[in-house]
Amino acid sequence: MDERLRSAALSGNIDALYYLIRDDADVLQRIDEMAFVDTPLHIAAAAGHTDFAMELMNLKPSFARKVNQCGFSPLHLALPNKQEKMVAHLLLIDKDLVRVKGREGHTPLHHAAKEGNVPLLSQFLDQCPNSILDLTIRKDTAVHIAAQNNHLEAFKAILRRLPTVYEVRILNLEDKDGNTVLHIAASNNQRQRNPIRGRGKTIKTKQPIVTGDMALLCFPLLGSYLTLYCQPITTQCVVPMVETCEMIKLLIKSQKVDWNKVNQSGFTALPVLEAPAGDDSRESVSMLKHAKVPPLIFLGKMLLQSRCFTEIITDILEMKTDTINTLLVVLALILSMTYQAVLSPPAGA
Repeated sequence: MDERLRSAALSGNIDALYYLIRDDADVLQRIDEMAFVDTPLHIAAAAGHTDFAMELMNLKPSFARKVNQCGFSPLHLALPNKQEKMVAHLLLIDKDLVRVKGREGHTPLHHAAKEGNVPLLSQFLDQCPNSILDLTIRKDTAVHIAAQNNHLEAFKAILRRLPTVYEVRILNLEDKDGNTVLHIAASNNQRQRNPIRGRGKTIKTKQPIVTGDMALLCFPLLGSYLTLYCQPITTQCVVPMVETCEMIKLLIKSQKVDWNKVNQSGFTALPVLEAPAGDDSRESVSMLKHAKVPPLIFLGKMLLQSRCFTEIITDILEMKTDTINTLLVVLALILSMTYQAVLSPPAGA
């Protein structure tokens, strides 16, 4: 990339951007032709220069979906720097940016689930509900990731916004090891009863790094301009057990979860949860033992009805005003005829 263009992106200088375009009309096109590259939009998004980023989105919308050499899109880079305004503006132009897959198949939604960022999760799912369907290379959804990291509030936020038509599918979806969300929560419960001994270690580095999904991945492009990346990473051992128990109870009480799902090790969630069961998990074990699994036929019918209802509502909302008015007239005629038939039944009836 031209050093002048990089400098303009780092400072958010729109005038400098157009000066470069006047000097070389193909300066942005050459970057766009590269498969994996840090575009000026990547730099501006990470630095929080919203106006500059929006100008680039108008000139080169394709930059927003391009991943750099580390596997991150501009939206991915805006997240760890807490650039909420930048995130909102990018999604305002293209809400499907939430679904752009980066390193290991992680989308911005997966990143928010891993960090337990409830406001971001709510924003992403409200603007792009279908993003809940996206899987990582390990076949994890955002629900799996929230459960793995024991983020109860994030877990609840996802469940509240989970489209009805996807509930059965997502809550019973298996990861690469055949584990459902219930398996993962039960496994977390086991690890917390038997915590790993030893202290957390701190890793220090002189290179700029990013936290969360991007931990230990260097981003030398920004250098000292973004000192927010230069943070030590500390490994954590134990998380509060009560959150995992609450997560398990929510899943057990759900009518959409198949409690008898078997993972690749041949276990349902119950053996994982009760071996050996501690005081904190006995209530969950008891609930799971006495839970009645909804018949698959019933679940299938329920899913079909939900899908049909969703499609009907969507069709109605997309209809033109004239079409809706015509349907209302027809409906009124049908109701009138039905009413008359009830009041004046045929002779002999």
